[in-house]
Amino acid sequence: MSASPTRCGRTPPGGRGVWLLCATIFYWAVARFGMALFSLAPENITPLWLASGVGLIMCLEAGLSAVPCIALASAVANFPGLSASGGESPLLYAVLTGTADGLSAGLLAALGSRVLQGGITSVLDLLRGVVLVCLPATLIGGVAITLCLFTGGYVPRDVLCQMSFSLMAGDTLGVLLVFPLWRAWHVLPLPSRTELCWMAGVLCLCLLSIWSAFFVEGAAIHMLMPLLVLLSCNVRINGVMVVLFLTVIAVFIATAHRVGPFHMPTQGEAVMLLVSFAASTTLTTLGLSLYRHLLAQAGARATMWEQRAGIDPLTGLCNRARFDEVLLAELQRLQRQDSPLSLMMFDADHFKPYNDMYGHVAGDACLKRVAGVLRAVAHRASDVVARYGGEEFVCILPGTDRDSAYALAEKVRQGVRALAIPHVGSPVAGVLTVSAGVVTVHGCDGLDPQEVVAQVDRALYQAKGAGRDRVMVARGAAKEGMRNGECALSGVQRLVWSEYYACGEPRIDASHRALLAKADSIMSSLGGADGLNARRACILALVDAVRMHFREEERVLAAIGYPKAGEHAVIHEALLQRGASLVAAWERGGMSLDDVVITLVHGMVMRHMLDDDSAFFEHVQQWRAGGTQP
Repeated sequence: MSASPTRCGRTPPGGRGVWLLCATIFYWAVARFGMALFSLAPENITPLWLASGVGLIMCLEAGLSAVPCIALASAVANFPGLSASGGESPLLYAVLTGTADGLSAGLLAALGSRVLQGGITSVLDLLRGVVLVCLPATLIGGVAITLCLFTGGYVPRDVLCQMSFSLMAGDTLGVLLVFPLWRAWHVLPLPSRTELCWMAGVLCLCLLSIWSAFFVEGAAIHMLMPLLVLLSCNVRINGVMVVLFLTVIAVFIATAHRVGPFHMPTQGEAVMLLVSFAASTTLTTLGLSLYRHLLAQAGARATMWEQRAGIDPLTGLCNRARFDEVLLAELQRLQRQDSPLSLMMFDADHFKPYNDMYGHVAGDACLKRVAGVLRAVAHRASDVVARYGGEEFVCILPGTDRDSAYALAEKVRQGVRALAIPHVGSPVAGVLTVSAGVVTVHGCDGLDPQEVVAQVDRALYQAKGAGRDRVMVARGAAKEGMRNGECALSGVQRLVWSEYYACGEPRIDASHRALLAKADSIMSSLGGADGLNARRACILALVDAVRMHFREEERVLAAIGYPKAGEHAVIHEALLQRGASLVAAWERGGMSLDDVVITLVHGMVMRHMLDDDSAFFEHVQQWRAGGTQP
């Protein structure tokens, strides 16, 4: 409960007059209620002044304009008691005591706004509110009223301290009971049916304990605390405050009739005992409720962040981390059930040119629309649709065979094309399209998540290499025979040059074409190589071929003045270092040769050529349009 005291002047100016009038009447009614039901003596002094809480709310809502209204209501409420006491000038002293009440309420609001700027959200805030806000303001108000009444001859000298304490305690208890009750019912939802049952049950038990304490055995009064603690552990603070409010009022009313455990030989002893009990009960219950509310907020916040951590903020789909968790869980489930599991991966074709041409805002809107198509197609409760990264999306389809997954992927492809999102920069079509890869695995395949993703990723890049705007299905690859240096190369397709790879610069295109031919030849030799040294030689030859191509490409890019040639060279160096790490891992026995080759071919060659190299295509076209040669 954020019981913020910084809401001064919130009431709209147009309705402030009516609101203040109603609040003033309510303040007077609450004051008279207290005097009539639980005043001790003299008649207009009570150990529980609920009107102080009402006055604080009035000042917080209406500002300083509430102070004279509070003074007027208090004066009218106090005048009958002062008149009956036989003192001099009852009207004057009623006005003076009313003014003290009004100024005390204004001081409460001012101190609260300064000390508790963030509201009352914890037990520490509650203690600060009592010590630094309530006690100073109510002490000043109580002393002022006491001196006023003493001057008018309404109270004798020997009860000045007792009266000051009674007024201070009554005002403080009134604030602690009324303000949290009002604030909680403003910021929290209504209690649930279960909470209402708890409230009714505990309230009945509290009233029964009070009756027992006042008419049977006084020790029964100590049952109130555990009952309120029990309620605080099961009901939100708005419900707790209702029961606490009614319970404390019942105790004060019973005590006012001079019966029960708080009936003492002297009034001072009775007031001290009663106020101490009421204050300890109120503070303990309120503090425990605030602590539980804080824990509930922390739990809700943790749940919210946990949910948000698994959601992509742009598309509303699952994010990469959530996808990884679900895929691992589904593959583990396959080991027990051996049912099919299909994975679809989509990539928006030529999306970087789309962003460059239409802007990132349009790009974000485009991704949202693609995500909508995916959600509409993979709509089963068991299906998981995620944004894998950038413009890539993945779908986990439990219990879906290869043909069904292909049909769904084709439906997504056609659905995205049917969106008719203009994309004049795409050589595939005049609208946005997607390429897709599909893989289906079974529990008997024994694949881990990385291998499944690698398969569907290769199928996706085959679709892109074949011209984009199409769906390719990956061939399954079991893990057997893939360790101890054996090489099946079951997941590597033939590398064939396609015009879709061409950037328009003859030397770079020729280098790409030669690299594909060289890599394809090396892989063919690797498939028939015997012995570890022969295979290692083939792998190193593949890495050397990639390195030579990178150096040639860097030379040409520098020659044609590509402004990001240095950044492109950094990408090349990172890929070469990655390749060296993979080879070292294979030599240590930590990775199969098949996995090494697949990663090298599809990471260092195909993915780099289709993604990273497309960044300089526009510059090449501009260079060619200029008609210059290096």
